[in-house]
Amino acid sequence: MPNSNLVNLKDELVVQMSGIRGLQIPLWGLFIMAVLAVLYFAKAVFIPIFLAVVFSFVLMIPVNLLEKIRIPPSLGALIVLLATLGGFSILAYYMYDPIKVWVERFPDEIQNIETKIVELRSSFNEVQKTTEEIDQTITDLTGSAVSSPGTQEVVVKSGSRLYTLMDNTQAFIVGFMFFLLLLYFLLAFGELMIKSLMMTWKDRAHRITFLRITQESQYQISYYLLLITLINIGLGIVTALGMWMIGMPTPLLWGVSATLLNYIPYIGPLINMILVTFVGLITFEHVSTAMLPALIILGLNIIEGQVVQPLFVGRMFTINPVFVFISVAFWGWLWGVAGMFMAVPLLMILNSFVIKMRELAEAAEAAKAAAVAAAVEAALAEEAAKDEIKIILN
Repeated sequence: MPNSNLVNLKDELVVQMSGIRGLQIPLWGLFIMAVLAVLYFAKAVFIPIFLAVVFSFVLMIPVNLLEKIRIPPSLGALIVLLATLGGFSILAYYMYDPIKVWVERFPDEIQNIETKIVELRSSFNEVQKTTEEIDQTITDLTGSAVSSPGTQEVVVKSGSRLYTLMDNTQAFIVGFMFFLLLLYFLLAFGELMIKSLMMTWKDRAHRITFLRITQESQYQISYYLLLITLINIGLGIVTALGMWMIGMPTPLLWGVSATLLNYIPYIGPLINMILVTFVGLITFEHVSTAMLPALIILGLNIIEGQVVQPLFVGRMFTINPVFVFISVAFWGWLWGVAGMFMAVPLLMILNSFVIKMRELAEAAEAAKAAAVAAAVEAALAEEAAKDEIKIILN
């Protein structure tokens, strides 16, 4: 009887343990959901942190160059940071007036755009008839909606808008200052932080391995982001020249938009094409001419993506386009425009560390296999030596 009780107790424990193992997937799912919730609701904290990390990879290269000419990292980081802020400030100064002009002008030009669109539709008779029927239906529905007695007027207090604007401005200033301070500390003391973290391992081999992985990953990511930045700047310059040659107003604005939006794969160039299409419809008389800016943007982005990037970046930084698109969609859903700008750099950072960890695991397996082979060979040699001694003694 005691043996049967022990057997039953053992079976019950096995069933309970299997049930606990079955809960592992839901627990991981809950953990992922909790992480996503924290990233979303605390985005005011995490967005500056992630932006500072991404910018530090780009600006670390000039800081290292200054260190080679005996400028300490603390001073070099300050110089690079001030130069970057100055460049962005000058760019914002020259971009303010063109952006203001288009923001004020665009609502007045809606009628002109609609006229050009109607002109484009006129060449397609069947499409035009269908469009007119749809427009008539929408007009009827709109008229009935306006005449409905249940419509209520919504009054928005101007004070609430003012308070919202003040809160958003304050949050932006605090986040921006936090971003600048963190970026400076990463540039000035990033190497010291890595070495301090490295000392937490007692095993010297682990410390050396961690330092090698970190340095190689940092170099590859910095090299990639710097090349992408230079390519995007070149794309912006060529775009501005193209817009200037065809007579587009504010060509510098479209060059800057091409540079910035090209950091968002697929979606960014599409947004830029839509913007220049609307401006082309406003600027040029004929629809065929109005489509020329969008065609220039499309052609330049095809050349940049299919020729320039593979030529300078190479295959070592190639990531599956499906993962790139998913990354842009995910971070855009989580953090909006800021997330879309950081999607590819964050994916690149993750990809680099995964590759290095895989290489490390393969090297460890190879070393383990070599050690086992050496041990087997030593054991065989020892057995052979014993056999020889026995033969001699006999």
